[in-house]
Amino acid sequence: MNAGMVNGKLLTETSEDAIERCMKVNALSHMYMLKHFLPSMISANKGHIVSVASIAGFLVTHRMVDYCASKFAAVGICQSIAEELRASGINDIKTTLVCPGLITTGLFEGFHIPSPAMPPLSPDYVADRIMEAILTEADFVSMPKFCYLAIFAKGLLPTAAIQAVNDLFGVTHCMSGFIGREKKRVGNERRNGNEEVHHHE
Repeated sequence: MNAGMVNGKLLTETSEDAIERCMKVNALSHMYMLKHFLPSMISANKGHIVSVASIAGFLVTHRMVDYCASKFAAVGICQSIAEELRASGINDIKTTLVCPGLITTGLFEGFHIPSPAMPPLSPDYVADRIMEAILTEADFVSMPKFCYLAIFAKGLLPTAAIQAVNDLFGVTHCMSGFIGREKKRVGNERRNGNEEVHHHE
């Protein structure tokens, strides 16, 4: 399961419709797909649920309140269904939770973390890691590797220390230059339109 959208605004600047759409696309879609497909998987007593969430399902930053909330929900949905299956004695349906960092799809155009510990990831690399996780029946995979350390540290360090680390690695203001895929598309169209006007002149 993989669906994603981002508004990239302060919560106070985000409309209620945009918040609801973010939650529906990023989280509720996972739950609805599980509700639809899981009964047949249980009947067949086999299957593999792959839920692509985000490192933002564990770690937070500004201008991403709705996005982080939706990804925390996606993480919770996958982990909860895994436990529900286990508690029900259903052991042949596997689950894999995938929490990558920034993927270079254009969705987060303008997002930037200057630290080499958190490089952008190509879609092909992420796909290869997901396939590896499926084949090895890993229940959790995150990338880059620094994400594992960040998740672990969050469980140990006080909030002030985590905030200091975010400041140090440039996470705190990583969304300051965010424009997103849609804004980039509109900007390109406007530039192309201006170029055509100048050309005709």
